[in-house]
Amino acid sequence: MKKLLILVMVLSALLIAVPAGADPITRYVDHKGKCDGNSPCYTTINDAIGDASDGDTVKVYPGVYREFVRIGKPLTLEAARGQPVIQWLNFSASDPERYRGAIRIEASEVTVRGFLLISDGDVLGLACRPLEGGDLFSTTDVLLENNHVKGVRTAYTEPGNHRPGIFACNTSNLIVRNNIVQNTTGMGIFLGLGDSGTDVTDSVIEGNLVVDSEYTGIGLVRGSGNTVRGNDVRSAGRGNHNLDDGIRLGVGATGNTVENNRVFGSNRDGIRAVVAASGNTIQNNVSRGNARYDINDDGPCPSDNTWSDNIYRTEGGSAVCP
Repeated sequence: MKKLLILVMVLSALLIAVPAGADPITRYVDHKGKCDGNSPCYTTINDAIGDASDGDTVKVYPGVYREFVRIGKPLTLEAARGQPVIQWLNFSASDPERYRGAIRIEASEVTVRGFLLISDGDVLGLACRPLEGGDLFSTTDVLLENNHVKGVRTAYTEPGNHRPGIFACNTSNLIVRNNIVQNTTGMGIFLGLGDSGTDVTDSVIEGNLVVDSEYTGIGLVRGSGNTVRGNDVRSAGRGNHNLDDGIRLGVGATGNTVENNRVFGSNRDGIRAVVAASGNTIQNNVSRGNARYDINDDGPCPSDNTWSDNIYRTEGGSAVCP
């Protein structure tokens, strides 16, 4: 009996010595430092993220936050109400970090929801390499929704420095949903970087409005199993570039689905698959009023992609082999 009592006491001591993991909490950010009386309350987003544990939620009150926000842990960053503004402009063309945008994500299981994001860099980026350089890393299960993403040119914007509104690389199970992407100096939404190890897979791009991008509205390279669905792409391409398409399946885009999108007024093709894009399904889209072809497959005849039930009316019409 005495031995049993000692054993129980030892086990109890061990349980006390090993604390249970802390439950996720909500942290609040208000540039005025009020947070409606909620706590913990911070005046900067980065301070709240710095103190956050995995799984925490950071709620941001309305205001203008002039920060380069960097997320390196699983958490939710969302508006407490209204549409807070995160603005980051790069003030030196010689700054090695001049491509920084409003938000840079370097972790899995991150949600960003409900912000107005303004930058002359990569406005909202899901990175695949540390900002300081180094080896590629992968992420998964990121949700970007209900944000308004705006690019802007400044006096320090370099010629040829074309930065996307939303970009992602080396990630899977990404959802980009119900965002407005406007006036970007590069592509509106850019998935994959074209280099080995930067593929985007099994992700969904849906319900976004992409307007007045300098280059392609939605561009996908080096990715498979993705769905681009129900987006509205308007006036893509402003510089007579080869990349001035509304929706573009680039080199290495295989086995993706592009469906139920509306594409109008692109400076080149409405929806285009380049030579090395294969095994994709492009169906039930409306593409009209584009400068060259409404739908175009640069590949061989017969096409390596499946095109069906698309509506187009531009004089150039279709350049897709049966």
